[in-house]
Amino acid sequence: MDRFPAAVVFRQDCGGRLPLWTCRVPPGRHPERQFHSHDHLEVVIIVQGTALHLADNATAAVKAGDVLVLRPGVVHAYDHTADLELFNLLYYQEKLPLPLLDARSMPLAGVFLPVEGGVDWPSAKPVMSLGPEESLRVVERLQELDDELRDIRPGNSFFCLALFMELLARLARHGDGARARQARSLIAVVVEHINKNYRRQLEVEELVSLAKMSRRNFFRHFQEATGRGPGEYARLVRVGRAAELLLSTSLSIAEVAADCGFSDSNYFCRAFREAMGTSPGQFRQTSRRPSGQ
Repeated sequence: MDRFPAAVVFRQDCGGRLPLWTCRVPPGRHPERQFHSHDHLEVVIIVQGTALHLADNATAAVKAGDVLVLRPGVVHAYDHTADLELFNLLYYQEKLPLPLLDARSMPLAGVFLPVEGGVDWPSAKPVMSLGPEESLRVVERLQELDDELRDIRPGNSFFCLALFMELLARLARHGDGARARQARSLIAVVVEHINKNYRRQLEVEELVSLAKMSRRNFFRHFQEATGRGPGEYARLVRVGRAAELLLSTSLSIAEVAADCGFSDSNYFCRAFREAMGTSPGQFRQTSRRPSGQ
């Protein structure tokens, strides 16, 4: 049985214009746990704040700079959105008059311009984390596109399409180059290892050995790929799993902490509050729905 409730399906009417939209949600204005899906592709830039992203019956903590990609039909929602600000880019890929040229050569083209039978990124997790400067440039371009979409001057559609293509190129080129692609592949192995072994203490040297690179390069590439150091990433994985257990089980907070690899309940509570902005107990109390709802 699915843990997430039925969703509202949102559809867009092109209205004779480009099948392309933007939506900026100011801090504190995004509803919590409003499960929904779209019949188009959605790219989400977290502008500021933190939240819990729930999609495909999985949960992930997100923060400023994170980029989410939701395929058509994916059911998702956000929780703990008090300080969350995000910018949505929504489009019907198959209806856009895109001159793809060599676009498929970009490392992450398949994420933003997916093809049938391609590999799907887990919907709850960010596909990347942008640094502050890069995030600012992307948000500025999104705002420019948002302004242009509201304009009616001649050449409006042409300019909107140009801005859209620039945005996708910036995102799809993230970490370009053969060496970067190889490093991402190796880091992906480490990330998967952390995801599967979060319950036990993971030594840095174990992860470095798995990545088959120097300690210095490992930390650099891991930071570029995830936006976090390996220790912080592992801690957030544990917190994300703890959030799931708090919502779906009656385990005590100490039991949840132990199950998620935290040997000290006090440390678990501090780590949880730092990531989620609230204590485990408050999270359980405010996020759980009454039985039968």
